[in-house]
Amino acid sequence: MLHARDEHGPQLMYREQLDTTARLARQVQEEKDRLERAYRQGHPEVDKETEDAELEKLKFISAQVAVAHKVVNMLFANDLFHTSQDFIRAPSPEELAMRNRFYGEVYHLLVTIEQSFRVVLCLDTLSFKRVFANFRSFMEEHPAFTKVLGGGGIVLGGLAG
Repeated sequence: MLHARDEHGPQLMYREQLDTTARLARQVQEEKDRLERAYRQGHPEVDKETEDAELEKLKFISAQVAVAHKVVNMLFANDLFHTSQDFIRAPSPEELAMRNRFYGEVYHLLVTIEQSFRVVLCLDTLSFKRVFANFRSFMEEHPAFTKVLGGGGIVLGGLAG
């Protein structure tokens, strides 16, 4: 029989990963805000290639943040549902097993989102333009994949690596 701590292991891992991913999401949002300010204000000291690369990075980060935010909102809704159900009655062993599987899978999804955020933050702007061009080419060749991702900012890590 599982102890209470073991029963909630995947959920605790999920919550810790959610915190880690949220910290990176805030950093990516700060970078997005910086790029938006630079784009609005313009910067004549920057050459055209760098300016174009920054715009591509802004577009990509905007899609990445939007997709990640949609995913996290769905996770929150599911988590709220479980919390609400637990208020009324304790979950059965079967429900607990199903939740553990869910939280284990979601943990890995959050790790992937975190990694994609790390890549976009670490990649210099001019390199980003090349990666984004590869990403765009991939999305054009696989339109069904684009629909599934809703723009697909999350997969940058796989394409950049």
